[in-house]
Amino acid sequence: MVELNLRFDVGNIVDCNGMIGVIKDILHSKTSDTIIIFVRFVSNTGQAKPYDIIEVNPERHKNINDWRVVELPELLKAVGRKRAQLEKNLDSIFSLVSEVKL
Repeated sequence: MVELNLRFDVGNIVDCNGMIGVIKDILHSKTSDTIIIFVRFVSNTGQAKPYDIIEVNPERHKNINDWRVVELPELLKAVGRKRAQLEKNLDSIFSLVSEVKL
């Protein structure tokens, strides 16, 4: 069993084992050791699911103690990578249009 040590709070930018996100909310159960963490990962941008809901407890901790708070430049780098990916995908849509003969 692992003792959970959250080193972040709502609004913090975090590196979650290589994925950059922002903590949206943290809920602590009144009846158990369970914590629910809502995280808006940059990688989810453009998807139907805008944020992840992560349930952790001492038995299912998902390496939460390894998550670390990072600064705005890390978020900006992650957003830049995602923006480039989205633009590439959108460009591929426009390339289809030019291939269509009306």
